[in-house]
Amino acid sequence: MCHLPPGTSKWNKIEHRLFSHITMNWRGRPLTSHEVMLQTIAATTSRSGLTVHAELDHGEYPADGNAALLSTWITSAQAEDLPHLRAFTRGLEKDRAAVDAALTLPHHNGGTEGVNNKTKLIKRQMCGRASFPLLRHRILLG
Repeated sequence: MCHLPPGTSKWNKIEHRLFSHITMNWRGRPLTSHEVMLQTIAATTSRSGLTVHAELDHGEYPADGNAALLSTWITSAQAEDLPHLRAFTRGLEKDRAAVDAALTLPHHNGGTEGVNNKTKLIKRQMCGRASFPLLRHRILLG
């Protein structure tokens, strides 16, 4: 089983190698603002010499049912010379009906995702430590 950090691509090996270094760099340090977070991330290097470039994007992002703004963002993102961003926008376009529905409709599956996340967390905590009846008991009482 593999857990990927939020916002990362499972295909980008460099991103994964740097994520562990970023995590070690900010361990125990309170992230009190975007500037502190960016400075901490940008100060990260690996033993092999990989460095991180980080900058805060002050652009507006589609939210609250703004599907038209998403189209504009996709067009501008595809114009950038970033292969992973282009791949992401291609994925958005392939499932555009679902993306538009998520942006425009009031319905969501947040509750279900929360329960799934909690169940997986309990399962990981108990991996190899106890029997199925105890796992079932913790999930039902949790």
